[in-house]
Amino acid sequence: MRNGYLGLVILLFVWPLHGQEMTLIDTSSDSGFYGGTVLQIGMINDRPAVFTGKRLGWLVNDRLAVGGGYYRVRSDNTLNNTLADDLRYAGVEMEYIGSHSTIIHYTVSGLAGGGLLSFEGEAEASDWVQNHEIFLVLRPGVTLEINVTQNIRAGMGFEYLQPYGVDRYGLESDDFTGPQVMLFLKAGKF
Repeated sequence: MRNGYLGLVILLFVWPLHGQEMTLIDTSSDSGFYGGTVLQIGMINDRPAVFTGKRLGWLVNDRLAVGGGYYRVRSDNTLNNTLADDLRYAGVEMEYIGSHSTIIHYTVSGLAGGGLLSFEGEAEASDWVQNHEIFLVLRPGVTLEINVTQNIRAGMGFEYLQPYGVDRYGLESDDFTGPQVMLFLKAGKF
C-alpha cells in the first residue's frame, strides 16, 4: 500500500512534465531589434523647441521593447533668451506594442533617465559644475505606428516631458515640462 501511494505521488509530479521540456529561459520566444530616429516638437521657456533623437530597442515576443534613447534640442533660437546654450537628455526606454501584426497599431512607452543643460559665459570656462546643470527626466508617451514594410515602421505620437532638478540662471524644471508631438522612423527585425 505504501508503494502505491509513493507511485501516485511521483506520477502526480512527473505527469505534467511529460512531453515538454522546462527551462529557466524560454529560447523559443520571438526576439528582434530596431534602431530609429525621432523628431519631437515641444515648448521650452514658452518658445517652440525641436528635439532630435536616436533610439535603439530589443524586442521580446513582439510586444515589449527595452532599449535606450538620446535626445537634444536643435532649435538655435529656443535657448537664446537665457544663458543656456545646450540641452540634451538620455535614458532607458520601455515600450509595450499592442496588435503588432496589424498595419496600424498603438504603443505605450516611457523613458527614465538624466539630462544635461549647459550654460555659457558667467562662470570660468574651466568650472564645469558652474556651467552645467544635471537633472532627472521622465517621459511617458503613446504613439500610433504603421508597418510600412516588414523591416520599417513609422509613426507619430504624444509624449509628456517631465524634468526634475533644473533651477539655475532663471530656468526651472517647469520651463521644460509639457507635452510634445513626436514623429519617428524605425528600422530593424520586428
